[in-house]
Amino acid sequence: MSVLKKATGEAGILFAALEIVEGREKSYGSPAQFMEHVAALWHAQFGWEVSGEDVAQAMVLFKLGRLAHDNAHRDSWIDICGYSSIGGAIKETAGDK
Repeated sequence: MSVLKKATGEAGILFAALEIVEGREKSYGSPAQFMEHVAALWHAQFGWEVSGEDVAQAMVLFKLGRLAHDNAHRDSWIDICGYSSIGGAIKETAGDK
């Protein structure tokens, strides 16, 4: 069993998020590019400018809303880490450190 699978607590949450972000890339392409694609769809739907970073932030808020219902739901905590990492990576790539 890999170290990632054995990790618990804080490290387990972070490693799980890492596996999800990297796994999604194989299915959907670059997470940052996917967030930009969603931003374009939201712009078309709602009519206001949206960035990939905005999408990542909105998804964190979405997951926080779910935690308000069940704050023990591990997957929501994992997803928050994943969306945060994607948003942070978008900022770094844009040079907005």
